Amino acid sequence: DEWAELFKKAGAQFAGPVGEHHDGFSMWDSQVNEWNAAKVGPKRDVVGELEKAIRKQGMRFIVALHHAANWWFFPHWKKEYDTSDPRYAGLYGSPHNLEWAQNMPELKEGENEWQLQDKPGKEFLDKWLAKIREVINKYQPDLLWFDFGLNFVQEHYKRNNRYGD
Repeated sequence: DEWAELFKKAGAQFAGPVGEHHDGFSMWDSQVNEWNAAKVGPKRDVVGELEKAIRKQGMRFIVALHHAANWWFFPHWKKEYDTSDPRYAGLYGSPHNLEWAQNMPELKEGENEWQLQDKPGKEFLDKWLAKIREVINKYQPDLLWFDFGLNFVQEHYKRNNRYGD
């Protein structure tokens, strides 16, 4: 409540948390992602608490979701990191490009390893979308913020003219 009061006092018309950054850790009570703040760490539904407090102040509620980048953000091929450990696939995404540990591709000028990685498969994409739907259905944000343009989400809202699937 104190944060929401501070946002309102500062003149904000909308506010909200980063629901998930590039770390794969959901800040809400997720049924889709076992790595979430309600089950691990603070054991709180941070998104839910802020949603109630922000709306109580009469502001619009926003949730930022940056998990589209999780697939390529982590160096899965580096054995010294836990990103290559399949036990943490729920957090970092399925390990991929593991052959790079022995044979890293040569980068051309202007290229980076993110551009050369395998593209995400259906499992990653389905989970990515399920997290978005879960946030929409549980918290009905007035605004979703992504790192990239995703016009289909806007169309989903327009088509259904309601929250949820």
